[in-house]
Amino acid sequence: MARPPAAALLRGLLAWGAFGALIVVLSHAPSVAPVPAGTALLQVSIAHAGVRLAPCRRLSAEELAARAPNMRAPEICPRGRSPVRVTVELDGRTLVDETLAPSGLARDGTSTLYRRIPISAGERQLTVRVVDDLRVPARGYARRARFVLVPGQVLSIDFKPARGGIVFS
Repeated sequence: MARPPAAALLRGLLAWGAFGALIVVLSHAPSVAPVPAGTALLQVSIAHAGVRLAPCRRLSAEELAARAPNMRAPEICPRGRSPVRVTVELDGRTLVDETLAPSGLARDGTSTLYRRIPISAGERQLTVRVVDDLRVPARGYARRARFVLVPGQVLSIDFKPARGGIVFS
């Protein structure tokens, strides 16, 4: 097998060099800022299943006997769940007030919300409410906190029932 001429090697080297230079340039520009200059970002991320619309019911011995052997669960639970209402207020001004329908064909899944809201930096009073049973609006979760946000800061609002409900991070 013959060696390629020096000119072909030089052209290949120049092509690979140009390709590498393009990668370096594109990795540094254009710059992308996740938060507009001088502002902070409020990130609301909630995924929660509302309470069941009807309670589970214990089957009687006759009802269990009438079912196929593989279908003899002692309780029957309707699948439907309540929508979830999420309210976010910043310094007394409502930013988010949404009622989220449960997902799924049988409306038995989680209700989800994701919002990114740019806000001005500074001292802020934040109030978040999550109501997971719209039949009893007083039931639910609420949290109020005061924050000092600096430009470029991202404040996340999550919902974790195992950690008490509404979590700021």
